[in-house]
Order: sequence, then structure tokens, then C-alpha cells
Amino acid sequence: THTQEPVVVKLGWRRDVKDKYNDMVSAYNGARGHQLGNPARNLLLGYADYEQTFEQQVAAQNLQLLFQIASDDNAAMCWGDGGYIYFWIAPQDLASKNFDAIYTDYQCG
Repeated sequence: THTQEPVVVKLGWRRDVKDKYNDMVSAYNGARGHQLGNPARNLLLGYADYEQTFEQQVAAQNLQLLFQIASDDNAAMCWGDGGYIYFWIAPQDLASKNFDAIYTDYQCG
């Protein structure tokens, strides 16, 4: 869930606020997909769209999302049964343009 992101954890929200936040993110993503015709949700930097749960190793190593590639029928790309592949990087490596230690993960439904 999005409330496991390190920047959200630092906010110290109560459980009920976290639940409302997750509901809001889910509703937004659903509306965005409906209005735009469900385009592939590829991302550069920012916060990942999780198919399952937040990757704890990402938090433990204080990594940030470098980019996310979504399954896309139009491009004949499918991760598992329709998920995402993620590429993570340490902030100091990104700042120094050092791409030698990228952490990857994928999730599918």
C-alpha cells in the first residue's frame, strides 16, 4: 500500500488516516484510468504504483523510484500476469549519475 512509502511513514498518520489515504489513491487511480482509457502507467521518478505491497528492501536501503514500466498490450510487454517492473536507486547515486547499483523488482496480480 502507499502508506508504506518511507515519506508517508514519516508523517506518523493514525491507522484511520492511512486507510483514507489508500482509499483516495485507489479512487484517483481508478478515475484516471477510466478517463484516459487505461493507458500504461509508466513512471519516471516519483512514487511507484504497487500491484501488491511496498517492497521492504526499498525502504531498508532508502531507495527511490528511478522508473516503473507497466505491462502494455499495445507494446507487447507483460510482466507476470499484467504487473509492473520497478527500478530503484539510492538518492546519492542518482545525484552523482551512478547507475551501477540499480535494484529491480516486479509485481503482478
